[in-house]
This record gives sequence, C-alpha cells and structure tokens, in this order.
Amino acid sequence: MSRRLHRTGGALALLCLPFTLLAAPADADLPGATLAGLIEWAETRNPELAVAGHELDAAEAMIGSADALPDPSFSIEWRDIDADRLTLDPSRVGSTKYTFAQTFPLWGKRGLQADIARAEAERARRQRSSVSVELRARLSAAHAERWQVRELLRLNAEQRSLLRDLERIATARYADGLTAQSDAIRAQ
Repeated sequence: MSRRLHRTGGALALLCLPFTLLAAPADADLPGATLAGLIEWAETRNPELAVAGHELDAAEAMIGSADALPDPSFSIEWRDIDADRLTLDPSRVGSTKYTFAQTFPLWGKRGLQADIARAEAERARRQRSSVSVELRARLSAAHAERWQVRELLRLNAEQRSLLRDLERIATARYADGLTAQSDAIRAQ
C-alpha cells in the first residue's frame, strides 16, 4: 500500500514538474535550470532516497556486532530461606548460589552471522543505488519532457506569428486588388 501510494505521489510530482518549471523563469539558481542541478537538488530532498540511506547506515552498523558473543547472564539464587525470617540478605539464608553463564556458538556460526550482515549491507547499498538510479531516470525523463514542452511552445508562438504575417499580407494584397478575396479568407 505504501509503495503504491509513494509511486502514485512520485508520478504526480513528475507530471507537475514540467509545468511548474515552465511557469518560472529560467534562472540558473533554480533547481530545474540544468539537469545536474535538478538531480543534486532532488537527491538531497528525496525521502525515498533518505530512507534507503538510513537503511544502509543501519545495515553497515550491524556488521560490527554480528560476530560478537551473545550477552552473558548472571543470576543469584537464595536457598534454605527460613519461613519465619524472610530476608534477601545472603548472610542470613542457608546458602546463596551465584551463576554466570556465557553461550558460545558452534564453530563457524559467528562467521556466518558476520557474512550475513555484510550481505545485508551490500543488499542495502544496492537498494540505495537502485533508488538513486530510478530517481535520476525519472528526473531525466521529466527534464527532457520539460524541454520538449518549452520548444513546442516556442514553435507554436513562431507559427502563430508567421500566420498573422501571412494573414496581414493576404489582406493587404486583396485591398490592393492583387489577389482574390478567397486568398484573404483562406489566410484568415
């Protein structure tokens, strides 16, 4: 659910990006002025990339403790406690048993745990790289789309200007009697 919602939000943001960048003037200070600036700006602010980075940091932190021994345990047991004089003072009970226990994994298990932690860190590193590549691809596509829309708008403005000039010339030629009325109407 969260991934689908995130993709939907990302797609919506990418669809809106070209139009919001077209509305703003093309300053070099804006994040979308160049593709490199847009990618740099997005990589510092993208939440999905930040999550992947934090997961990588956590996985790398786990490597150091993966092959450590488990925590030892310590216990105290009071024996032969007099029912009439309940106390936890070790000198007033029949006997006290102190137990210290440390488990030692079988041969190779600690090494395997370290290998698993390193593999998990590598998986997280590749996941972060994948998220970064996907973000760059989406931004590159959006930047190209923005350039295409900007060029189409420029071409439309040029065509509109040429058609106005053609209409003005056809009307003037009709007014001078050089062409038929149909040419002026067609130009309009």
